[in-house]
Amino acid sequence: MLPTQQRKSGGQAPGAGPPWTTRIPPIHTKERDEQSERDEQKERDKQKERDKQKERDKQKERDEQSERDEQKERDEQKERDEQRERDEQSERDEQRERDEQSERDEQKERDEQRERDEQSERDEQRERDEQSERDEQSERDEQSERDEQRERDEQSEREMNRARGMNRARER
Repeated sequence: MLPTQQRKSGGQAPGAGPPWTTRIPPIHTKERDEQSERDEQKERDKQKERDKQKERDKQKERDEQSERDEQKERDEQKERDEQRERDEQSERDEQRERDEQSERDEQKERDEQRERDEQSERDEQRERDEQSERDEQSERDEQSERDEQRERDEQSEREMNRARGMNRARER
């Protein structure tokens, strides 16, 4: 029985007669049944639309979640790529610094070696100059000694000649 139907005082539904009589529903009951069917169809259509909307909402949420997941993966990949680039740049910087330090060390060693070589050359030149000066001084000393010896010899010769000349003169 529909909620809009009201029972008569005998407790029977409208249009209901004794069980042995044929029941013919009144027209207004048929209209109510058709209206009720239309209302139920409308409700089924609304429910179907709500279900479709719910499914669209779920699909939209899945799509959005998928997009968020993909974006998160892209962001993480980007971060990994950037970190790798920073690491590689850091390694290149460190290698360049090691290379530059090595070059500075090698240049310093070359400079020090050149300074040692130049100092050694100066020392050897000074030693040669001093040796040359000693040799020249020795030569001058020897020459002076020879000159003095010759002077003495000549003086001695003159004295001997004079003494001989005096002896000859006396002998005469």
